[in-house]
Amino acid sequence: MSISATVQHGSDTRRVAGPTPRNWVVVASEDHVQAAVRGGFIQAGHGKRSAVAQFAPGDTIVCYSSKRRYGDHALCQCFTALGTVVDTEPFEVQMNDRLAPFRRRVEWRAVESAPIQPLLDELSFICDRKSWGYMFRLGVFRIPDDDVRRIEQVMNADRKPGTCSQEPATSNLT
Repeated sequence: MSISATVQHGSDTRRVAGPTPRNWVVVASEDHVQAAVRGGFIQAGHGKRSAVAQFAPGDTIVCYSSKRRYGDHALCQCFTALGTVVDTEPFEVQMNDRLAPFRRRVEWRAVESAPIQPLLDELSFICDRKSWGYMFRLGVFRIPDDDVRRIEQVMNADRKPGTCSQEPATSNLT
């Protein structure tokens, strides 16, 4: 099956045909997700090209944040952003002498952060409620359309962004 998607390359916006869009979860701290949303990009796998090269125009990105801030212990355990990949290739950003991560352009939707705890029995990629955080250790992974639709519902897609105010779920893996 093939679809067409609107993609952006520099100031040029065009429609291209491509494979059926896929859905991805990207795991990042809430503060890193907020920076990505403000900047209109996604970065994954500590900036490795391979982490974002697998994304295609039209793919859905769902961000999950186990922590509030990178390197901190305060839990978030919420879905924190939802968007669509709009470019065709990864691009590199020189942050400093030692850091040059690869990113993809994303059109982020207005959503509210949503805690994962109420969804543990509903999401198909969570196979064992006791160790529900296992999949998130991968950093980037695909999920089916039904799971994305359910996450969109609880994030109140197209409403104003918010913050996760629920108590964190308990798991020894996130």
